[in-house]
Amino acid sequence: MILSDRQLYIGYDLDNAYSQISYYMMGMKGPTSVSTIVGGDNFLIPTVMYRKSNGQWIYGDEAKAYKDNKDGVYIEDILDHCLKGDSFEIDGEPVTFYSCLEIFVKKTLNLVNIARTTTEERRKIVFTTKSLDSDMVNLLEKLSASVTQERDTVIYQSHKDSIFHYILFQKKELWNRDVLLFDYGPEDFIYYRLRTNRQSVPNIVYIEEHHVPHMVGLPEDKRDAAFTKVVEERVGSGELVSCIYLTGVEYNNRWMDNSLKVVCRNRRAFIGQNLFAEGACYKAISSEEDRHDYMYLGEAKMQVNVGLMANEAGEERYISLIEAGGNWYDTQAGCDIILNNTDSVELIIDSISGDMQTRRTFELSGLPNRPPKTTRIRLTLKPQAVDKIKVTMEDMGFGEIFRRSGKIWNFLMEY
Repeated sequence: MILSDRQLYIGYDLDNAYSQISYYMMGMKGPTSVSTIVGGDNFLIPTVMYRKSNGQWIYGDEAKAYKDNKDGVYIEDILDHCLKGDSFEIDGEPVTFYSCLEIFVKKTLNLVNIARTTTEERRKIVFTTKSLDSDMVNLLEKLSASVTQERDTVIYQSHKDSIFHYILFQKKELWNRDVLLFDYGPEDFIYYRLRTNRQSVPNIVYIEEHHVPHMVGLPEDKRDAAFTKVVEERVGSGELVSCIYLTGVEYNNRWMDNSLKVVCRNRRAFIGQNLFAEGACYKAISSEEDRHDYMYLGEAKMQVNVGLMANEAGEERYISLIEAGGNWYDTQAGCDIILNNTDSVELIIDSISGDMQTRRTFELSGLPNRPPKTTRIRLTLKPQAVDKIKVTMEDMGFGEIFRRSGKIWNFLMEY
């Protein structure tokens, strides 16, 4: 891993209820989480805003303290409302929830500037959220454009991706078997199980996700017994578990008694609030080459390799365009192709699991009639989802000999 001493690495866990931020600079032992209070140890930032009557915006715990103050406007569930495109009114003027989220993220990112003691020229920021569908990706792309600087590098990933990167940076004995994580928040209870297929090359990591709705809103006097049963059901199948992680604001010493004993029985266990933010930060400081012997295949990961056969120096060879394992929303590929006695292009799709290999032929109708090897086609591949790729081909002509026709062909390749 090669790190720059002029770069700041940030993991930002953006959630509808609470958000968290971790950062790393070269020379630190590991990621450090930030608090709204300098030197504080409460790293949970309520994702809420309050607009005072004088127009001042405050956020987090300070905003929560004003929740019942009718002199201003209290704004909560900001992320959920943003995804719906909702707005509201302040003094008769329309205000979008997106504008509130933008202010919140800018103010909270500034906490990193307050916490650190040196100035870096560039930032690498990884935003992580519970899930990454197309609506969330679009929101994060818009948000990144407005809250980051020109030199920043921005990446998005799901909580599952953050779990993967967090676990990989822990001691090997903590994940030589299955790893369980129980995330207990005010809006959801999610159980994750990380499994590794060590027979494959690279080792394939899978993360199961299960929601346990009956735990949400449960009175504290009912939680210990209910959680004990949840844990016993997950570890009582005979499969070995190396470690269990507990994260979420709903865990506390008031009700965790027998359940904690079951969690810690014959295994290591950890409890904390910043796992997703730290996992995002580990992603920021890692490169694509790090831990190349492990690959996580989640719901946002490309499950197929895409390429084509081409003739180079008289020999047929395979040209790889898209490789499995990358996030679909980060993936884009392309190349220029010289056609030889054909008006079509064939792509090869091969699943990483090995259960599918197919070829798709795309006819370029209306392509100008030219001699062999005098037509250059620019091919662009842009996934629209894990199972859909937009295929664009443009006639580029052949230099000064044959001018480009301006024709463009668009296809949607599903598999």
